Amino acid sequence: ATREWKDGLLSQIFRDLANCTTVKHEWIVLDGDIDAEWIESMNTVMDDNKMLTLASNERIPLTPPMRLLLEVENMREASPATVSRGGVIFLNDTDVGWQPYITSWIQKREIEAEKQMLTKLFDEYGEKCFHQINRNYKTIVPLPKINFSMSVAYILEGILGNGEAFASKVKQIGKEDGDKLFEMLFMYAIVWGAGGSLTSDKSGDYKKEFDKFFRAEFPKYPYPEEGVVFNYVVNQETLEFEHWSVRIEPYVHSPGTVFGNLYVNSLETQQLTAILDLVIPYRRPVCFVGVAGTGKTTIMKDKLRHCDPETFMFLSVNFNSFTSSYIAQMAIESVLEKKTGKTFGPPGSRKMIYFIDDLNMPTVDKYGTQQPIALLRQAFDYEAWYDRIKLQPRDFQKCQFLSCMNPTAGSFYIDP
Repeated sequence: ATREWKDGLLSQIFRDLANCTTVKHEWIVLDGDIDAEWIESMNTVMDDNKMLTLASNERIPLTPPMRLLLEVENMREASPATVSRGGVIFLNDTDVGWQPYITSWIQKREIEAEKQMLTKLFDEYGEKCFHQINRNYKTIVPLPKINFSMSVAYILEGILGNGEAFASKVKQIGKEDGDKLFEMLFMYAIVWGAGGSLTSDKSGDYKKEFDKFFRAEFPKYPYPEEGVVFNYVVNQETLEFEHWSVRIEPYVHSPGTVFGNLYVNSLETQQLTAILDLVIPYRRPVCFVGVAGTGKTTIMKDKLRHCDPETFMFLSVNFNSFTSSYIAQMAIESVLEKKTGKTFGPPGSRKMIYFIDDLNMPTVDKYGTQQPIALLRQAFDYEAWYDRIKLQPRDFQKCQFLSCMNPTAGSFYIDP
């Protein structure tokens, strides 16, 4: 957004909060990347003057209840004047680690026995796998350990649901077989959640390296020797690992189908579609990353074509080097309708799936950020953004995002 628009938004927020007299503290959280141009407007707010001075020469004082908090990845673009005015608390992601997220996620599960099993298995498998990948292997785009743990949690969420159906199955097959099945399902989740992002290039085939590591490190329930661990899925009836090839749906030709819509399942498409089937019902965002011609868009669009039209509607948005946050916001809002007050959502009771192709194509600005991606991150975190005219928060509901990107075009990886 332009500096004038940002100044106008800050001005509106400060005026609104200046009228709050019934609270002890009113926090303004600036969450995201620092832009060297607008952060200079904040210097007089952060010092003893507590006065917002805008480019238009407008001056707005901070009232006693108002507090300012900046949550940023780094202060690379901030001047020494800005840095000296803030009380800086540095949190290293490697010190915090992935465990707090998993602990929080497990606490939200409903069945006590399941919580105990998940805690035990993450302790046994988690750090060994995440550390091995993070230290010795190469992922297709840079990923922190917490990303691995979140992906594993999302896949488990899709497999286990709320836990009640799985608990009833355990009662039928007995505790011993139930524990075996649970651990095998966990192995499937961690293989894909942690190892699914590994790549093959001139320096080595890292999926094969991970296969050797996983088989040697966790031999309790051995995988069949043929192929790699990624080629297997758990058969919940026989309690065995089953090759994905037996689940490939045969191609049935429909006369009159447009050539561009012909879709023939393969081992890889079946594996990736299965992941989509697990996470889409829980509104988890997904990003397929691969070079041109690997079928990312085809797999996504085939999945969307087969979604229940009475439950889901979808919109494809193609990013390019000219896409700005304004264009992205207008495209996303174009299919939403006003529900109540400041809340927007898809028509009727359906859910909205946005498919964003070429996610990483927008131009990187001089401060290292990509406007549309910063806007999407706000949508993920808060399910809201600001109205461009009225400068008021606008919430939206029942919306989720799928995306694809080519790491060899545009920016090679998106803002972490």
